[in-house]
Amino acid sequence: MKILYIGVYHDDTGVGNAAIENILAMDKVGLDISCRPLKLNDAIPNLDNRILELEQKSISNPDVIIQHVLPNHMVCENRSYNIGYVAVETWGWSGLWVDKLNQMDAVWVPSEICKRQCKESGVLVPIHVVPHPINTNKFMQNYEKLDIPNLDGKYIFYTIGEYNTRKNIDDIIRAFYMEFNENDQVGLFIKTHIPGTNATDSGEFLKNRCSEILNTLNLTHSIDDSEIVINTERWSNKNIYSLHQLGNCFITASRGEGWCLPASDALGFGKPLICTQSTS
Repeated sequence: MKILYIGVYHDDTGVGNAAIENILAMDKVGLDISCRPLKLNDAIPNLDNRILELEQKSISNPDVIIQHVLPNHMVCENRSYNIGYVAVETWGWSGLWVDKLNQMDAVWVPSEICKRQCKESGVLVPIHVVPHPINTNKFMQNYEKLDIPNLDGKYIFYTIGEYNTRKNIDDIIRAFYMEFNENDQVGLFIKTHIPGTNATDSGEFLKNRCSEILNTLNLTHSIDDSEIVINTERWSNKNIYSLHQLGNCFITASRGEGWCLPASDALGFGKPLICTQSTS
């Protein structure tokens, strides 16, 4: 059986990373898989060499086409068995998305929440939950320790995610200010970025945002701004894994997740989670 996997794995996003893990997992168990990217941004990711090799394989006459893209980018190929792979965070979508998914032979989703979203939105073809594969080798290694002087010796809450309304990082900042004061040996590390904004401007915006949030709370206690550390630089996977090893508790206030990769990684590194019910 010949498989063609189409995804946004050149975009250096959570969805792209999930596609990479799926491709490598299928290749690892011996499936005849080739892959092709759908490029939606100008990121230049550092791709696994095996992915680059699989891109060179022929894509003629595949038996199965897995399209790991937003539904509006899916195309039904009548000569193949078409699988639409979706990980979405919204409810009640209709129109083009539903029409496109109902053209597929089957739909794969990473979680039961996504399956409910598809059914309640009107997807009629078979829907299968296929959890994201995870390469557990990364949990068995020791990474270079991050140097964060402001948080040295403290209990570190940490979060990883893009700064947007859905990820709801503002509420994490708000909760931290309300819960702790200058006598508590705790810190908050926020690994984030603002799409389309450079690291310096993102950092300045978020620093000001912390001050704005603090000023709205009218707290009777005080807390040093240095207890919150924000990093907006582009990091390698090794640095992300170092953060998982350094941090004590992963936290997310996301309003919706098809599958939260940082949360599943945190579990793999043995960290407790504080998360919303919408985190798969």
